[in-house]
Parts: sequence; C-alpha cells; structure tokens
Amino acid sequence: MNKIRPFISSDIDLSNTWQVIKWCVELRCNSEKLQMAVNKVGTSPDAVRDYLKRGII
Repeated sequence: MNKIRPFISSDIDLSNTWQVIKWCVELRCNSEKLQMAVNKVGTSPDAVRDYLKRGII
C-alpha cells in the first residue's frame, strides 16, 4: 500500500510546516536552529546539513 506524502521540494521551505518537521527530524535539530541555518547558508539541504554539523549554532 502506498502512503500519501506531502510534496517535498529539493530545497527547505520554512513556510511549509510539514517540510520544517521533516527537515528537523532528518537534520536532528529544532525549528529555531533550522531557521538560523537557512538564514545563514540558504535553503540547500546540503549546505544546511554542513552548517549544522560544524556546530556553529
């Protein structure tokens, strides 16, 4: 049985609640850290992941 999933784009869209939840789980961070990372490095998941791994926040 196929599960219906909300549309997920390749970039992080902070205006989409489902994407924020998905990315917070995947990146193991809270929404505040996700917001700070996106503000700093943009919406690329790879850039945000690298930024969070560096532990700058």
